[in-house]
Amino acid sequence: MLTSILIGAKRIAKTELDELQYLGRRLQYRPSRALTSENDRAIVERLRAAGSHLTTLDALSLPETPDMLKAADDLYALMTDRAPRKGGFIASATQEEIMRFPALLRWGLNEHLLAIVENYICRPIDYRGVAVRRDIKGGEQIETRLWHRDQEDLRIVKIIVYLNDVDRGGGGYEYVDRGKVATWRLGRNTGRINDETMNQLVPPSLQHTCSGPRGTVVFTDTCSVFHRGSIAHSEDRRALFFCYNSTSPRGAINCAPLFDRDAFARDAEDLSSAQLAAIGH
Repeated sequence: MLTSILIGAKRIAKTELDELQYLGRRLQYRPSRALTSENDRAIVERLRAAGSHLTTLDALSLPETPDMLKAADDLYALMTDRAPRKGGFIASATQEEIMRFPALLRWGLNEHLLAIVENYICRPIDYRGVAVRRDIKGGEQIETRLWHRDQEDLRIVKIIVYLNDVDRGGGGYEYVDRGKVATWRLGRNTGRINDETMNQLVPPSLQHTCSGPRGTVVFTDTCSVFHRGSIAHSEDRRALFFCYNSTSPRGAINCAPLFDRDAFARDAEDLSSAQLAAIGH
């Protein structure tokens, strides 16, 4: 028992030290991209305070959005009858399929989004690309349907875009507001947590479900908030996950690019220097 207590205390102390060191780096960092709107600043502040922010494509008002939505719908049409991974509940597009729809990748490189991510992470950023997935309705509460935190780094950003209406039973993304519950004291390697345990740690009133119609957008730091995908009961959930981390993440093995960045850069001659830097060029 004493050994377990000591190990737990060391884990908490290391977590607190990591957070303090990150805060020091953040205060010294000068982002290369300025936030140019009140909406962008509000997203960054909400990420810092709570770890997640709910908005819409209409509110973001990015010029690439119509092309992105058409590309997403065309790609999902190819995935209509795709079976989930063996024993799982997620049907995903392949990298080769995503490369056939460059408008998807271009949306994630919008410079407003890059500025938001950099000003939150406070490190030079790396755009990994987009995961295109259909979460199959029903099934067991396993894997990413259990509460957890990702391990790529102290801070990352994922932008989730719903492509169908997601109501309270539609498989919405759920998270715990880190500004109201000090769940970081549990340490970074707690694994998966079921409902019974989480309800003892965090009141259900502080477990937020991100619901909304097609075009709902969630900015979230999945490394700093406990989160999960809830089980859809009415229909499969279709969503895009745009992924960003620093150029020097702690868990680099989990930060591999989700698309062929060299080929994309060759075919997209009009990318800005900031966009090229975000894909390592």
